[in-house]
Amino acid sequence: CVGCHALSRDGRRIAMTMDGSTGRGSVIDLPTNRQLLPTGTDAPRWSTAVFNHDGTKLVAVQDGQMRLITATGGQTITTLENTPGTIAGNPEFSPDGRMLVNVESTGMDDWAFTNASIVVRSFDNTSNVFGPVQIAIPFDVAGGTAIHQFR
Repeated sequence: CVGCHALSRDGRRIAMTMDGSTGRGSVIDLPTNRQLLPTGTDAPRWSTAVFNHDGTKLVAVQDGQMRLITATGGQTITTLENTPGTIAGNPEFSPDGRMLVNVESTGMDDWAFTNASIVVRSFDNTSNVFGPVQIAIPFDVAGGTAIHQFR
């Protein structure tokens, strides 16, 4: 396949990598079949991405670091902080766009995780501000698995 992809909630836009994992990212406006991001050497790169609730922004992951970018143009708006010593991946917004959930791991790969916890943080779409990371499902170091219960 060309790479990982995500569909906007309204089904009008698709984000995908053009060169496989960590490839050049692209956003296609499906009704017009028009590319909304540059695809040359200056194209944003990511392994996975997710649209915000209205399809105007993406959280894109590259090398375990998440950043919020514009869906048209690909400019970085802000970089999200990981818990120290972890990499991030597999972001997903809540349907109303007010929460972001993702995986944090002590592993080395941002799309196939080991030693991972699931974390959540708030998001304000107007100010582009993310809240602090809260662990939703912690990794159980002693047992070697994620603990499947919410606190």
